[in-house]
Amino acid sequence: MMETPKIIIGIEAQSITDSIIKLLQSQNSLAVQASGSDAIGQTISGIAKAKKILSNTNIHLNIKPVFPEVVPKDNPTTVIVFQITREPAFTKVDSSITTNKGV
Repeated sequence: MMETPKIIIGIEAQSITDSIIKLLQSQNSLAVQASGSDAIGQTISGIAKAKKILSNTNIHLNIKPVFPEVVPKDNPTTVIVFQITREPAFTKVDSSITTNKGV
């Protein structure tokens, strides 16, 4: 089951980074919901740090921002859900495969 952490004002980017890395150790995809400009900024920073850290371990993160259609009427604010998937940064190439250039 995919967990969806919800980021609110006051959560530091490093905590977001740590959570993303920890969750992606046990699952291949993750959705992070951020509400409000400060939380969105911290979330983007946290995702960028996680992406950099994981790239050093040959894991690439694909990030897709999604803007939900439903926004609470009593508290209109910007909400973004970041869909994050991980995959190997490099694909092993079979060096035994040759091409026939003379044809």
